[in-house]
Amino acid sequence: EKLEKEAFLLFVGDGEERKTLGDYVKKRSIKNVLFLGFKNQTELPKYYVIGDIFVLPSSFEPWGLVINEAMCYGLSIIATDKVAATTDLVHHGENGFIYPAGDIEALANCLLKLIQDGELRKNMGKRSFEIISRWSYVEDIKGIMAALDYVRKNRA
Repeated sequence: EKLEKEAFLLFVGDGEERKTLGDYVKKRSIKNVLFLGFKNQTELPKYYVIGDIFVLPSSFEPWGLVINEAMCYGLSIIATDKVAATTDLVHHGENGFIYPAGDIEALANCLLKLIQDGELRKNMGKRSFEIISRWSYVEDIKGIMAALDYVRKNRA
């Protein structure tokens, strides 16, 4: 399907699918796709700052700290239901989309919505920043204290 707006796709990082993706893009002469390879943690901010949408298509991620980082830069988030951070950080339809891992059509639909609707993308990015701004060590400590208090009160 033809996009109404021009989009660029940056792949940051390496993995077992890198060659397959590169071959796919090359074979189909797809433009505006760059594979940047592995980047040191200190290099990542310059990529967050130029982005509008952050995608984490992992089939398993114990947390996914990059979600926190992308939200700090006000990016709309698209991630799979196998990224643990989505449970707490991604509010489907509010600051991003959560789709079933491996469902390429669902991923494409999420991307299409955000690419073609600049207002939605912008609002989701703002909401990401608002959500992540509420997360801090203070909130972590409050959560731990509340859990301990709950256990203490509900011991049999």
